[in-house]
Amino acid sequence: MIALTRRRRESRQQPAAAPVDVEVIRRHFAFPEAGRVVTNNAASTQPPRELPALYRSLAPAYENVHRGQSTASQQTTALFEQSYDTIAQFIGAPGRSSLALYRNTTEAINAVMYSLLTEFRDGDNVVTTLMEHNSNYVPWYAMCREILPRFGRRVDCRLARFDPATGELDLDHLASLIDARTKLVCCTGASNFFGTRNPLTAVRALADASGYRQPNGERRSYLLVDGAQLVPGTFVDVQALGVDYLAFSFHKMLAPFGVGVLYAREHLLRATLPFLYGGDMIAEGRVLPDLVEYNALPWKYAAGTPNILGTIVSCTASKLAVGTVTCGLAG
Repeated sequence: MIALTRRRRESRQQPAAAPVDVEVIRRHFAFPEAGRVVTNNAASTQPPRELPALYRSLAPAYENVHRGQSTASQQTTALFEQSYDTIAQFIGAPGRSSLALYRNTTEAINAVMYSLLTEFRDGDNVVTTLMEHNSNYVPWYAMCREILPRFGRRVDCRLARFDPATGELDLDHLASLIDARTKLVCCTGASNFFGTRNPLTAVRALADASGYRQPNGERRSYLLVDGAQLVPGTFVDVQALGVDYLAFSFHKMLAPFGVGVLYAREHLLRATLPFLYGGDMIAEGRVLPDLVEYNALPWKYAAGTPNILGTIVSCTASKLAVGTVTCGLAG
């Protein structure tokens, strides 16, 4: 009670936050002019005018990346690569080598599933929860029920309960499902249905204590966090969280184009197989009849021509999300 009283006193002593000028904010968006009332930002946010305008401003100098000697190609490549660095900084990642970009959170989670597919041993299990978006359940269901059985491998998909009255994850039940054969724990950071935020530190501790023997000798379960609803409204530092994988989408963070981000510990991206093959994920000149070598990180996970302008615009959206300037661009 004393601590609560002290916190209330301190909160009264702090200067009040400046009022939000809603009308000024609304002028950055086009939808009010159409008389629309947007209530589904959890699915996709409305893009501010500045981002489509940025896209249009980039179009005249657009060129493919990593594949040309022209000035336009070199400039576009520089902006594209800088975008990876900015996105890494946005989530507290060590650098661009910890990232792989996809179309959305769903594809990023599928990329983890396929990259780990060959590592699951007969009798292993993956633990997720009943409060997941289907994007963090269906891939694991498919892996356990449809894909691996065709190779004669039995892997269980276990589901932790939640309290329907509070929307909170049942940590005791989760703990009872994790054992020495749990290769991976998958958990949403914030529920898209309830809005509750899961205690990721506690989930991380449970995964760390499993004792599962990973291929590199680590004795713990990996932790994948679906950050689609967490990252847009919360300061996220992946190193502080200690997650192995984090997936999120920029279309929920003001960007108008499909760019999803997969953060992973760099040693995992180095060791595992890519999800998609061909194009820019191949080391230059290293396609031979009896040998194919993959590109350095992060380009090992960038098959084909990427969403170049969408990535640059999404980088700028991350800057807008923290109230700073665009990445390397004027205006």
